[in-house]
Amino acid sequence: MSETFHWIDAPEAGRLAAMLHLPEERPAAGAPAALLCHGLTGHRSETKFLFVRLARRLAARGVAVLRFDFRGSGESTGTFDEMSLLTELADVRCALGFLAKCEGVDASRIGVLGFSCGGAVAGRLVAEEKRVRALALWNAVAHVALLTGKFGEWGVGEGGGGSFPVDLQGLPLGERFVRDLEAMPDPVDGVRAFGGSVLVVNGTMDGTVPPSEAEAFAEAAGGRAERLVVKDGLHAFARLEHVEAVLDRTTDFFAEKL
Repeated sequence: MSETFHWIDAPEAGRLAAMLHLPEERPAAGAPAALLCHGLTGHRSETKFLFVRLARRLAARGVAVLRFDFRGSGESTGTFDEMSLLTELADVRCALGFLAKCEGVDASRIGVLGFSCGGAVAGRLVAEEKRVRALALWNAVAHVALLTGKFGEWGVGEGGGGSFPVDLQGLPLGERFVRDLEAMPDPVDGVRAFGGSVLVVNGTMDGTVPPSEAEAFAEAAGGRAERLVVKDGLHAFARLEHVEAVLDRTTDFFAEKL
């Protein structure tokens, strides 16, 4: 397996920092590949190195992986107060285009994973990208209303107004994030329009994204959906047994569906 760092050119965003994992043995046509989308305040390694651990398991199963930082996150250029779900949707399109052109990757067999807010972005991406065959969602945001409902908790004023940036766990959430929510296409509609396989994972004790969001995605996918419900699981699957179950199931899903 090889692991190489790359800069991805992205209009407006500048450059996105990314790590590409390639399996040691690949078919002549190239290996299938998965693109990983982190959550709000996250980065390409994700909490507890979830994305690193998943990427290495997938590479061992013959699946290439690209994990990247959205603009203003991790090591990518830009600042956090300039990002929104719409800018992340633009970023993930650039990341997907880069992955599809990588030597050793079969651009016709690509999967996407989205965690938390990254799931909302992934849900929209798959509606427009025919190259994507499989989608995995971890405690993913299905409805923008869930985020507007957190405005008071985040310190955003009534109606989305107030003084910006606001303090979001030590990061400056900007007015653009709030303004762009109204224009963000519905992630559930995106999954409904997607024709590929879908894995929906959620923890029953997630206090950040309620299980009803996973149920909405699963219902939208219909017979294409597979479920993993993690009993007593938190938002980032805080127990080792929960993490292992999620990583194992997601690895099997992409290895089988791509």
